[in-house]
Amino acid sequence: GRWLATQNADWRWAAEKVVLEENVDWEELETLWSDGSFRERESALKILRRHDPDKAREKLAETWNNDKAEHRETFLNLFDDRLSDADIPFLENALKDRLAIVRQSAAILLVRLPDSEYGKRACALAETMIQPGPKPGIFQIVPPTEFTKEMKADAFEEKPPQGVGQRAWWFAQAMRRVPLTFWETKFQQSPTKILAMLAKDDFFHPLAYAWSTVAILFEKADWFNPLWDALGPLEPVQFPPWGEIRGELLRRCLLRSPKEFWAKIKKKQEFVYEAAAAWAAAAFEHPAPWDASFSKAFLEYLVSAGNVSLFGGVILLFPAAYRPRLRQLIQARGGHYANLDKRLVDELDFADEFDRLLEQKTS
Repeated sequence: GRWLATQNADWRWAAEKVVLEENVDWEELETLWSDGSFRERESALKILRRHDPDKAREKLAETWNNDKAEHRETFLNLFDDRLSDADIPFLENALKDRLAIVRQSAAILLVRLPDSEYGKRACALAETMIQPGPKPGIFQIVPPTEFTKEMKADAFEEKPPQGVGQRAWWFAQAMRRVPLTFWETKFQQSPTKILAMLAKDDFFHPLAYAWSTVAILFEKADWFNPLWDALGPLEPVQFPPWGEIRGELLRRCLLRSPKEFWAKIKKKQEFVYEAAAAWAAAAFEHPAPWDASFSKAFLEYLVSAGNVSLFGGVILLFPAAYRPRLRQLIQARGGHYANLDKRLVDELDFADEFDRLLEQKTS
């Protein structure tokens, strides 16, 4: 089987050696890093990074200039595990990489190291772009008027995505490079009040996009709900990947306070096109067995969406007490979804039978 897998490029993954972290063999890891396929090298570096980040960085530095550009990006993203100030010199050097996506990866990692020279430069630049407004308690946004050599050196992208203005794009990138704790310290206000002080500015849209990205990156849970509220009246089309950012923000809000957050959305009668994907992702991430708050909120969404079939196996994560109501939702649909809905009902029946047999056995 291993020989056969090497005969076809689409099968080659099956011939790669699997490294089990619980049985780490350091000599074998070094051999895989030196002689293995790309995926084997990635696996070896990932394990090495987790157990000895300094050695992992040294190994990557030895081959960095000879690795393919797309491989360098993948390897660099592994620094997310056990990131520390010891990585700063290597990451600063990666900012000069010939491939833009590698430079961006290095910049994102350096953002998480605010004590780095990069982090200090980012904060100093961003601070110049938010200045006191004409009235007390109101601030105004002053985006860059030109793309400087310093911005280029710090891995800013000069050309904006289609439909986005240059100044807005440069400003958003500057805001994405600064932790939200910096603004909390500067303004000495809550996230809601900080957003309110800037909400009427013409450049608030790129600011909301950038700060949502940072909140997700740093898992700043106290910013999730205020940012979602601030995004409400904004069109979700200007900043790619705007839909992904909104979806991630929604997922985190649902995980943090599902019942209260969904009730707020229902009350405002908001149409949220990312809701299906966010609920599905949150369902798999929420600890099982689900608590009543999450289960009830998810069920309310299914009732309002009227499309239980979209969720497939996710509905089996509901506690057993919710299965009768789920059956009603599925069976009420009919139409051209009949075959899919029958499979969902069969899965619920199987889950009931499994629980019955398990209870019978344990009693």
